[in-house]
Amino acid sequence: PIYRPYRFAVRFRQGKKVHVVTLRNDIRDWMPGHTWFEERITLPKTLARGEAKVDVCIVDEDEKPKVWFAVKGDKPNGWHNLTSIDVIR
Repeated sequence: PIYRPYRFAVRFRQGKKVHVVTLRNDIRDWMPGHTWFEERITLPKTLARGEAKVDVCIVDEDEKPKVWFAVKGDKPNGWHNLTSIDVIR
């Protein structure tokens, strides 16, 4: 388990622009294995119309990666590439 007050974060990337949203869920309550939680995410207003890449990570108070997920694949700078979304405004 995690003992420090790190946060689960979602990062949205569009070209060189990066927007990080940290969630309120307390990951210190998570146990190893599968964890389920539900939380509403408000997309940053600065996201432009079009595709945005979505990554996830566990970060410290400075939004720097602190815990790596035990998954295969490339995790540049500690962020796990999750999916992409289409932003429509």
